Amino acid sequence: MTKGSERVARAALAVGAAVSPALAARWAEALFFTPPRPRKARATLPTGATPVDVQSQYSRLAAWSWGSGPAVYLVHGWGGRAEQLGAFVAPLVSRGFRVIAVDGPGHGASTGRRSSGVEIGRALADVVAQLGPARAVIAHSLGAAAVTFAVREGLPVERLVFIGAPADPLTWVERFGRRLGLSRAVMAEMRRQSETRIQARWEDLPLVPHEQGTYPMTESEVREAYLRIAASRIDLEQSLEHQVESEISLRQRARESFIAVPWYGSPNLIHPRHVAAFAHWMRTGLLANDIGDVLGYHLRVFSGGFRSVTGEDQNPTTAAHYLAVMKNGLIHLSANVLNGDDNRRLGAINLLARLVQVLAMVTELIDRAAYWGPWRLVHVLRLPDAFTLARFAFVEPFGELGQIPAGTYGNAVYEINPKQTGVALIAKELLDQVFQSAGIGECPWFGPHAEISAPLRTILERERNSAVARALLGPT
Repeated sequence: MTKGSERVARAALAVGAAVSPALAARWAEALFFTPPRPRKARATLPTGATPVDVQSQYSRLAAWSWGSGPAVYLVHGWGGRAEQLGAFVAPLVSRGFRVIAVDGPGHGASTGRRSSGVEIGRALADVVAQLGPARAVIAHSLGAAAVTFAVREGLPVERLVFIGAPADPLTWVERFGRRLGLSRAVMAEMRRQSETRIQARWEDLPLVPHEQGTYPMTESEVREAYLRIAASRIDLEQSLEHQVESEISLRQRARESFIAVPWYGSPNLIHPRHVAAFAHWMRTGLLANDIGDVLGYHLRVFSGGFRSVTGEDQNPTTAAHYLAVMKNGLIHLSANVLNGDDNRRLGAINLLARLVQVLAMVTELIDRAAYWGPWRLVHVLRLPDAFTLARFAFVEPFGELGQIPAGTYGNAVYEINPKQTGVALIAKELLDQVFQSAGIGECPWFGPHAEISAPLRTILERERNSAVARALLGPT
């Protein structure tokens, strides 16, 4: 919806609400559940497709099929089309799968005008019933919520792959109501009317499930996934991918980097006017006592985000610390000074502290932007020489824990949702890799279920007001 059409809709709904809240609710419900039609196709279907028409309980659905074998279904997001996931076709067909892409009700070449996650999910169940069982479903954005609803209603699927999945689709309804100035009475009536039409209660709309853990991927895998989505979406994803690549290349010589990227980035993830407020939060909020010299005096705020460089000069490639936070949600924290000195001894608690800094920034961005999807976290640790894991003499039984070999211990890329996945669990996954590189089976700071060990608790209790302690121990 353009700003001009939004102003017109807001005015019309205000007049309608004055006459009849039920009438305004009917208009609002029609507006919210009508998917936008793309002005022009931004991607094309892969060649060799077999067109298939499926009659669902809502409308005639356009679908396309490639290959043979166990079926993998592709489900687009709100306002999308089947071809937007077309880059997944060739790799799956080459591995012996049949790929079926579907335009949801009211989308693409399918008939109908209105749609919703409930209708897309039930329509998918109709397609599966007619074209064959699903070995897997790959779904993007609202399509992921739709698939979850279908699974909750009994659709059998062996594997689910969600890209940019919204954990709570109802936040979209709330933002819609705020943008158009809808009163509580109009929103309540809109809810009643829509529940009657789609035959589902709003409170029953499921949250998209994320495993209570992390998903290891190689850096090449996550770049490939970005490129596949970017290739068939509009320029904002391509811009985000370019920015990720630029940040990675910028810090190739850094000893350590954390890069956090929202899986489905947008230039409006955080409003430009909130950028300065976010920078202020970093100086005064949870991280104020922990991030220390990272902000320094060279903090530059601009409309697209802010950057900070500290060290002898202001060159990001040689700086002691480099921080970038962009309005599309990308966060990059890098350091050429790992432990405040150059004694080649690195403690796991130091790694943990910097990890929590990044996770706290991600969580704050999520709160400010009302964004609920998953993020990718890239952690790279490059060591010019072998590093000894630091000894904490005042805590037993920790002594010398081993050495991390020279070079890069690994490019660890994880999908996380800080709203649902505990910080300790993410930290354990990453630190386990560090300790395994040092010849130790797992990080001794956490138990098998990411519970905090007694020695780590002793250290954290001494710094009870730090961000790390509050994140891992909770409020006092």
